[in-house]
Order: sequence, then structure tokens, then C-alpha cells
Amino acid sequence: MSERNPSRPVEPSVANAKEPSIERLFSLFSHELYTRITSLQGALWLLRRQPLNDRPEVGQLLDLAAESADHLTRAIENILDWYGLSHGRDFLFLQPGDGADALRQAVQTLQPLADERQIRISLDILESIPLVTDERYLRRAFRGLLHNAIKFSPRDGQIWVTVTIVPSEEGPGAAIALFSIADRGVGIAREDIGRLFKPFQQIDSSDTREYGGLGLELAICHEIIRQHGGRIHVESVVGRGSTFYVALPMDVSRVL
Repeated sequence: MSERNPSRPVEPSVANAKEPSIERLFSLFSHELYTRITSLQGALWLLRRQPLNDRPEVGQLLDLAAESADHLTRAIENILDWYGLSHGRDFLFLQPGDGADALRQAVQTLQPLADERQIRISLDILESIPLVTDERYLRRAFRGLLHNAIKFSPRDGQIWVTVTIVPSEEGPGAAIALFSIADRGVGIAREDIGRLFKPFQQIDSSDTREYGGLGLELAICHEIIRQHGGRIHVESVVGRGSTFYVALPMDVSRVL
């Protein structure tokens, strides 16, 4: 959910109709489940730092509980973010910002997870990429795409993050920053690509899905990029990996 900044808000894609039952559910997630799960995370964090008195099984159980609590927290955050963005509770406030900083910070946040899975992240971007952006939400979108790449990459794999500047059809001097995040993971079948950015869609819908999640991460990314006036698409080959592209209009008034 975004901080309120004194600049231009962007309207969500779904009308903010009166939906009493959905509103009550949103309130439940916000004030009951999320608050309680974060309290549980804090308690587990403290317990994991206590002496175990030669009882490694207790440490293993605490690690499992903490991992489950983290997973549930991410799921609740995704529900809150998706509902807030798509139903008009949260707005993007666009102002001059730096896409390079947003991307670097997203990589920094996900680096520990990549290190844990021995996945290398190769970053090749410009020093500065002037955009009209809500940097907090843009970081959120980049984190979602990076998390997705890590999630579906093999252990000891690699992810390539690059940015190129391409001319825009909007007029003379206009330009687009084209961000790409490429992995060599499991890949996506052609017939499934159309469902990727729809909410609550899972490519693997079997009862024994190898990869968890609610199917909201990419839908949130898509909505954030849309509200930036940008586009997102993917190219993928099953068994060879995927490349996600994000095209955002540059703020040419700040380009020397």
C-alpha cells in the first residue's frame, strides 16, 4: 500500500463500486489477520534466538513455523495490495523519480533469497533512468518480477537484469526505458501466457503444485505498470526460461 505523496494520483482499472461484503473482508485482512500474523512473526523471531539446550528438533520446528508465517504474510500482503490497487483504495502518485534506483533497491531486497538458492543476479543498467513514477510501487513491481524469476529458477541458476533505451512513437525526442528480467527456469507454455497477468490464476493448477502462491504477484505487477502508463509482456520457452519486459515512458524533460 502506497504512501500519500503530494502529486498526481492515477485511477485504478476497476471502478470503486460499493461492495459491502468485499469491504468487510478487506477490513478483516487489514486489521485482524495481518496484525496477528505480524505479531506471530515477532514472537517466532524471538523464540528462534533462545538457547535450544541441545534440542535441534525444536529449532527445526521453529524454522518451519517461521517459514510458514512468512509465506502467509506475503499472501495477505498480496491480497491487500491487489484489492487496494484495483478497487481504488490505493493510488499511485506519480512524480519525478529514478527507475534505476527503484530497480537496484528491488535487487538488493531479493539478493538474500537469491543467495540462499545460490542464484546469481547479473545487473546491467544505466546509472540513472529518469521517469515520472511512484518509486515505492515501482519497486514493488520489480520485486514481484524478480521474486518470480528466483522462484522458477533452478538452484545455482542465473538471472539477467538489463535496461535499454529505445525510441518512442509518441513524438520527436520521446523515449522508452525497456527493463528486462530473464531467467533460465522452467518456462511457460504458449497457451498459458495469456493467463499470467490475471488475478488468482495459477499455471499449475494441480493439487500437488510444486510452486505455491495465490496467483496475484504478476497481476499486481501488471496493474502497477499499467498505472505508470507502461506495458509488460513476456517471452518464454518451456524448459529454457522466460524474459519479462517492462516498457516505461522516460521523463525526457530531465534527460540531458
